[in-house]
Amino acid sequence: MRWDRETDAVDITVSAYQNRVMRTTLTLDDDVYQAVVEFSQSSGEGLGKVASKLIRRGLQPPAAPKKSKARRFPVFDVKPGTPMMSVSRIQRFIDEEGLF
Repeated sequence: MRWDRETDAVDITVSAYQNRVMRTTLTLDDDVYQAVVEFSQSSGEGLGKVASKLIRRGLQPPAAPKKSKARRFPVFDVKPGTPMMSVSRIQRFIDEEGLF
């Protein structure tokens, strides 16, 4: 394996005797490369193996939300960054819709 600073690429060389692994060159952002290196060092696995695991994890569809036990009120997920609703706005909606 070789890190080429001029092209910002990792060159992973595979032995000619290994026919199940593909040799390729990836261009990674510095922060991504550093994260892969740290995972590699902490796990003792090679960079290619760690990068493959992380890529596979990223390719998996998100897990379905866990179904919770029946509750008195409906519960739903809210996306991060969604603006908050004021209590007065909620009360106005309840009054307008004739809820409760």
